Amino acid sequence: MKSANDMGGRVRMWGAGMVSVVLVVGSMAGCTGGNPTSNTNDNAPSNDNTSQNANDAGDGNDNGADGSVDGLTADQQQAVEAATVLLNDLVQSMAGLVEVANPELFFTGDGSVSVGTCPQVTSTFNDGVRTITIDYGDGCASSGLGGVTVSGSVGVRLEADDQAQLTLAVSYDSFAVDGRSLDGTIEASIMLLDLQEARLWLDATVDVSSSAGQVVGDVIAQFEFNTGRILINDGTRLTVVDTVGAAYAVEAGGLVIDPFAHGNLIPEEGALTMDLPIGTDEQTARIVITFDEDSPRDGTVSVSIDGADPITWTLSFFDGG
Repeated sequence: MKSANDMGGRVRMWGAGMVSVVLVVGSMAGCTGGNPTSNTNDNAPSNDNTSQNANDAGDGNDNGADGSVDGLTADQQQAVEAATVLLNDLVQSMAGLVEVANPELFFTGDGSVSVGTCPQVTSTFNDGVRTITIDYGDGCASSGLGGVTVSGSVGVRLEADDQAQLTLAVSYDSFAVDGRSLDGTIEASIMLLDLQEARLWLDATVDVSSSAGQVVGDVIAQFEFNTGRILINDGTRLTVVDTVGAAYAVEAGGLVIDPFAHGNLIPEEGALTMDLPIGTDEQTARIVITFDEDSPRDGTVSVSIDGADPITWTLSFFDGG
């Protein structure tokens, strides 16, 4: 990561005395921007998963007698489940960072300010370090996470390093979403902090654990305070490890997540790509999981294996939005 002095972007001083800040660091290539998309349920196509056979588990996916489900082998099913469930957990762990783009938190001088109730967000600035605490208390329904009950708190520390690069570090204290604990660390370089447009773009290293497993890697993400949207951009590379220890390398890009519009954190566009080993001869199968406007509405995604016709898959964690 280059320093702020190498970037040629517009950089203003970080710290006391600044209220309205546009901090631009680095190239924005590969990042998704533009105006929020508008989605409507009118005349939307629907995916019909109601034709279940005798082996159907009732999750919307058609189970075959050979262990396949809707054309996916058991190994492919396991990979798709690990990638999608742990992506959702990762987004849950990062969703609170939307609050960091709130201009109200960036006051002049030393001291502190608190805003909001669910979460209550407190910003403190002392000695060149800004500390933001995102506190959900004993549990409250957070619209930023799709209206689910969130408890505990997220701590965010922002400061400039020796190269004048603004950095961000995240820690968790008894943080849980719908009763499921999430823990880990996020450390990031801030690519852009635009308080006029209320946007935050990060180049982050993540290590997050949940009851579904662990996700580690590099994430390029954008957070929009005014819309609540979260964008996971090209260049995101993750390793997801499920509860039985199976590890998968996953690339993500073009993911657009709009909890205010859909009441969940399932992307409305974008894709996950992974290569699943086959046997012992180093062959792999390329799995592409594509999200569309129906995904946050009915929990379905398209899964393509080695470029074959896509298969409709229903996400196991979808609860009706």
